[in-house]
Amino acid sequence: MAAKVYNFHAVDATRESLLLRAALCGPTGSGKTKTGLILGTRMVERLGTGPLFVIDSESKSALRYAYSPRSKQGYKFKHLPMPEDDYSPAAYTAALDYCEAEGAGVILIDSLSHAWSGINGVLEQVDLVTERSRTKNSFSEGWKTMTPIHNRLIQRVLASSAHVIFTLRAKVDWVVQENERGKREPVKVGLAPIQREGVDYEPDLFFDMTVPDNSLVVTKSRCDRLAPGEVVKRPGIELADVIIEWMKDCEPMHGARTLGEAISIATAEGIVAAEERSPEKYKEARRKLLAWCEASGVALPRKEMAALQFKERVAAVTGPKNVAPIPVAPTSDVGVRGSHSAARPGLRNTMAPVIVNDEEHLRAIDEGRA
Repeated sequence: MAAKVYNFHAVDATRESLLLRAALCGPTGSGKTKTGLILGTRMVERLGTGPLFVIDSESKSALRYAYSPRSKQGYKFKHLPMPEDDYSPAAYTAALDYCEAEGAGVILIDSLSHAWSGINGVLEQVDLVTERSRTKNSFSEGWKTMTPIHNRLIQRVLASSAHVIFTLRAKVDWVVQENERGKREPVKVGLAPIQREGVDYEPDLFFDMTVPDNSLVVTKSRCDRLAPGEVVKRPGIELADVIIEWMKDCEPMHGARTLGEAISIATAEGIVAAEERSPEKYKEARRKLLAWCEASGVALPRKEMAALQFKERVAAVTGPKNVAPIPVAPTSDVGVRGSHSAARPGLRNTMAPVIVNDEEHLRAIDEGRA
């Protein structure tokens, strides 16, 4: 087997515009969801990003904080409930894909614990794979299968084209402590997060939240304005502003920062190419995406998946699907027909293409016919 050749190239280090990755961990009632909404809402307001999306696996609990026109209280966001019987890594990945395709600027995952311990989550699938195996050995069968799948989910979160905040449930215990009045009372405390060990290594910021005072403790920080051990009582927009100022203290971004962002950029260019009936521009958008993957060391399976996501997203926007030929006057201005598009001026054609199914549609886009 030929040895793999690695091509490295060092450049001067600069802090480019970053995509935030933050985690909020705590027991029930500690304020994880509300704090996440405060942070996400403030980021949308001050950074001018796309809307805040909430991926909700907590029985739609985020809706309790939604904006009310009557009282004019609450937070505005796009709500995406997870399937009640499927918290698998694949379902979370699909939810992230959807949010990004819809232009999310900030994504709040509430919570990521269900991908580990929920219905059809990693732990349940480990047991299922082990039970179906011949050896019934969870380490050589169940964990061998599910560990790479879980790793890809975490990497998918980190590679999102949006800012991502995720909450984690914490294992709970009760301890007896002395309160401010000098009396001893039982207090609920959060222990380790309900997720795979080591998940706290991944985000830029990791916060532990406490009950009943709803305090936030900085457990890990790559932000020079927040020190580990710092405590913020009832965190609000002041904390959000500190984080945002740190994020803004950087150089303008040059190109895509993550794979998810590279896919989104390529998709936008691919949509324009499809609307202009330009196979050259479409192929160039795809080529740039694959070149980014190559330069960034993206593994081949993920690279192929990125190319497929690019095709599918362009197809979803531009159409057409299952459309019969429609004669069009040569002088008429017609747009690309599809489920998400209206007539677009400046595009001329004499016959809409015949697309018989989704696979044919994707092939037609690759060839510049759609």
